[in-house]
Amino acid sequence: MNCKTSGTPDGQPECCGHCDSEQREAPDGRMLQMELEWRAQERIAIAELVDQAHHLIQEIIRGEHGIDVLPAASSQLAKASQLLNWPMPFDPARHARNA
Repeated sequence: MNCKTSGTPDGQPECCGHCDSEQREAPDGRMLQMELEWRAQERIAIAELVDQAHHLIQEIIRGEHGIDVLPAASSQLAKASQLLNWPMPFDPARHARNA
C-alpha cells in the first residue's frame, strides 16, 4: 500500500485517502480468489464422483460385483450431474470454516 499520511494538529497521523481504493480492492480480490478455490474444490468433487462410478461400473463388467451396485454408481453420477448443472452458491463464511 502506498499510504501517505499527514499530521493533524493533535499530532496523530491522518490518511491522505489515497489508499482507500486499494483497501476496497483487496477484499474483492481475496473474495474472487476464495470463490475460484471453492469452484476448484467443486470440480475435484465432481471428478471424484465420476471416477468412483466408473470404477464400480468397471468392476461390474469384470464380474467382481453384480448389478446390485449399479444404484450406487447411478447415485454418484446423479450427484456429479447435479453439481455440474446447479453449482452450489459460493458462501464466504462456509469457505472460511472449511479452509
